[in-house]
Amino acid sequence: MKVYYSFYLRFVVALMIVLWIHMPVEAMANHSTGTQLESLAGSKHSLEDYQGKKAVVHFFATWCHPCQEEMPYIVSFSDRIEQNGVPFIPIHLTKLDSDLSQLQSFLTHYQASFDPWLDRSGGMMNQYHVVGIPTTLFLDENGNVEQRIDGMLPIDQAESFISRIKKEN
Repeated sequence: MKVYYSFYLRFVVALMIVLWIHMPVEAMANHSTGTQLESLAGSKHSLEDYQGKKAVVHFFATWCHPCQEEMPYIVSFSDRIEQNGVPFIPIHLTKLDSDLSQLQSFLTHYQASFDPWLDRSGGMMNQYHVVGIPTTLFLDENGNVEQRIDGMLPIDQAESFISRIKKEN
């Protein structure tokens, strides 16, 4: 009985993963909603505040090894896109990583100047079906997801995005 249950459980989990991987971006939350989050500094933010602008949303946690590995580049990337008028919105998965003093130490260690939004309830994580981190979303001017990167942000794709926004400006 135990072997059958174990097989069945693995099959269901594998099926769910396959279905999620093949889910088109349009089937996921593809438009920002009025969800409001507080930042580490205490200010309130909503993705709707950025309507009319392209934006990059980046989900991360301090304990995530790929997040740690890519953070030096993410800090540079965020500075560069913001210099070109594109907001960078870091969202810390606070529901899964609740030690805010550790978050502050993490940001200081990587010399990050951004003020991460705190997803305390996991609402944004669920809205955008974030099951692995890091995850980066490229939003268009209407808040729709143009591109989604699950895992570390490939430098070539990030550089391509920076080139595109420089041409548009």
